[in-house]
This record gives sequence, C-alpha cells and structure tokens, in this order.
Amino acid sequence: LMGDPSLSTYFGIPSENNMSYDLFVPVGSEAIEIQANPHSYVGITQNGSLLGSGTVDESGFIVIVFNELAEPGILDLVVTAQNTQPYFAEILVASPDGAYVTVTNIDLDYGTDNIITSGETVNLTLTLENLGNESSSYVEVSLVELIDNPYINIINGSDSITNLSDGSTAFLDLSFNVSNSVPFGHTFALELVLDSNENNSSSTLNLTVGALVESFENANFSDVNWE
Repeated sequence: LMGDPSLSTYFGIPSENNMSYDLFVPVGSEAIEIQANPHSYVGITQNGSLLGSGTVDESGFIVIVFNELAEPGILDLVVTAQNTQPYFAEILVASPDGAYVTVTNIDLDYGTDNIITSGETVNLTLTLENLGNESSSYVEVSLVELIDNPYINIINGSDSITNLSDGSTAFLDLSFNVSNSVPFGHTFALELVLDSNENNSSSTLNLTVGALVESFENANFSDVNWE
C-alpha cells in the first residue's frame, strides 16, 4: 500500500457493524453510550462541529462525553471499523411533549449472500418506536426513489399503522426489486419518508449492487459480457 498510512483497507466484502444506542436523548444530556464492534471509531457531530469521539474498547461499549446539550436538534453519528461498512445515523435531541414516532432500525434482507444482486427483491423491515408520552393515532412510512432509476422498481412502497401507544414499537414492511440488467457495482439511493399526525421525518438509504467477484481457479466467468 502506497500513500496514506492511516488508510484502512477492506480484506473482502465488508460486514455490517453491530450497533446499539439511544435514538433519542433529552436536552441537557452530557454523554451518550454507544455499543459497536470492538475497536470501532465513533464520532458525534452537531451542525458540522465535533462534539466527541473515541474508540470502542474490548467490551464493545464506549461513552462519548461532551458539553451539555442546551437546545433541541439533531446529532450526527458516524462509526467506522476495519472490514466493516461505515455506519451513519442521526440522534434526536429533544424533550417531546405528546407523541413522537421515529424509525429505530432498518433490516434489509439481502438473501444468503448478504449483498444486493441483479434480479433480486430486497425486503425491508422497519422498526418504529413512539418516544413521546402520548399515543400516535396514525403513522405511514413510504419508500421512494430520489431520482428516476431504470434499474430499481419499488414493489411495496408504503405501510402504515394506527394507534401506536407511547413507549411501544411496531414493524412495517417495504420492498423493491433490482433489474436483471443492472450493472455490477451500481450505486443508488432510496428515501424513507415517515408521516404521522404528530411529526414527520425522512432519511436516505445509500445502496450498492454487489461487484462481480470471480476467480480464475474456480469460475467460468459466465456472468461476464465478453465483447
């Protein structure tokens, strides 16, 4: 490897980091506990300014300490580790009065190979949680394309739930299909939009179709378009 000695390279297909943390912290907080793979590097920023950072120890936990959060807002969380996909998320800083529903987890079913491949239907299971102190009467989550993509077809683009009580969770299912003609390594973005009678939010899913990996020793390269 030539160049930057701090560059962390992948030795194979990177896996997902095992993340756990509170998606909501109250105003006045001075620390956040993050659970991730040992030796992961964690950084938390707000409005482009670094609040705190550190490396997860062998126990799989780290506590990021920062100055008191005086106002409501959004914290940006970034977690990186060797041979692991970078993790990006937002943490809400607020003192919710009433219902406040948010997506706390997104589970993408890539199949047994754990990558998106051509012709595949990808199922998303969303975990919703009401972090407020009152019930939410209606919540709908939609999956939409940020730009018109000829290789992506939304199959189940929306799901909803009624009467989500405070402190409870619910699961919604969405799905999309990838065209058989999609190029290897194709990147695309989908947006999740949450609408409720009490609050609205959105987040972007940046996804990539798996690259072609073949071997001269054990493959016949039948998937390659030789011209």
